[in-house]
Amino acid sequence: MNWIELIKNPEIRRILAENEGSDTAKLALKWAGKKDIPVNFLLTQIAGRKIASKKLPDLYKIDSIIYPDKTALEQCSSTLAAQNKQRFITKGRVADLTGGLGIDSISFAKASNSVVYIEPNEDRLKIAIHNFKELGLQNVDFQNSTAEEFLKNLKTKEFDLIYLDPSRRDENNRRAFRLSDLQPDVLQLKSQILNASPKLLLKVGPMLDITEAIRELGKVTIVNIVSIKDECKELLFYVDEKASENPEVICSELKDDGNSEFKFDYQFEKTLEIKIGKFSNYIYDPQASIIKAGGFKSIADKFELIKLNANTHLYTSEQLINNFPGKCYEVISQLDFDLKTLKSELKNKNFHLVFRNFPEDATKVSNKLNLKSGGDRYLFFYTDFDQKPQVIEVKRLY
Repeated sequence: MNWIELIKNPEIRRILAENEGSDTAKLALKWAGKKDIPVNFLLTQIAGRKIASKKLPDLYKIDSIIYPDKTALEQCSSTLAAQNKQRFITKGRVADLTGGLGIDSISFAKASNSVVYIEPNEDRLKIAIHNFKELGLQNVDFQNSTAEEFLKNLKTKEFDLIYLDPSRRDENNRRAFRLSDLQPDVLQLKSQILNASPKLLLKVGPMLDITEAIRELGKVTIVNIVSIKDECKELLFYVDEKASENPEVICSELKDDGNSEFKFDYQFEKTLEIKIGKFSNYIYDPQASIIKAGGFKSIADKFELIKLNANTHLYTSEQLINNFPGKCYEVISQLDFDLKTLKSELKNKNFHLVFRNFPEDATKVSNKLNLKSGGDRYLFFYTDFDQKPQVIEVKRLY
């Protein structure tokens, strides 16, 4: 029996509901050798719903959604990240060359006139067709094809946007960090893509070098660095055949209750001059997307901050800034960096330890101090403007 028929079976739905959130390893032992239930299907769905409960809440609330293999779930965009991509959609017609679980196509379908979902794996395609039907989306055409084959048959400017989310693994299943190592190879397909559409939206992993990607792609008009819970999740490159060579950089921290964003000019960042100096009353730690983007001067310029060191990505101000895109701390005191003295003075106190451009090994320092973690107090270990190691005690404000 195929998976679409299984999810329609009331008895199967009952078993799934009874085992919601259960440990699949324990269930695998419990159900080992059973012939009267589809064990592999059940385990895959239970594990999938567990991931979806946090990552894909819009799918999770629909019991009839089918989840494919774990790899597809781990690699797909979250609902928040997929919704963020709607910023690049201005109605029209969109082609998703790497359909997968279809989370991005779902978001595109809600924001555009029509979507073509392309997926070479026939089983995954059938699951996507089922899921889109369950979601009530009717403006999607499904194509069982590779990206390469699909592009061969397109007319000039047939689409308003083409989206590509290549695999982060190369042909030897090693993690890829260069555009040319991704599958499918966007650099080889770029001319075909821009013949079929004036715009390309490319999603890649956060480890890719942004500067190199801008150079290799050309005509990049927007780079969107996306973080969730202060962890960089993905990089988006918006390529427009009519664009200049100076992209806008958008650093997005996505949240359920509203996003935090910081924008800067890619070329202007290179020419900016900012102040470097001693800490003052407040310390600021930029969100992960800004650090990945390299907007170290632009963030200081925007908020009129002093940077603690050219290579220490912490900032300071005398007056409190309430809308900084990142974390803010109030300085309590300055401490001498002497491990014996610190251990004695801080004994039985709770602190989070933060290391930024510090000459000593963070693990060794943490082990020697042996402090309990917790509360709103932090110890920042960093190198100051005079290239000296510094320790300051701070209180988290936001």
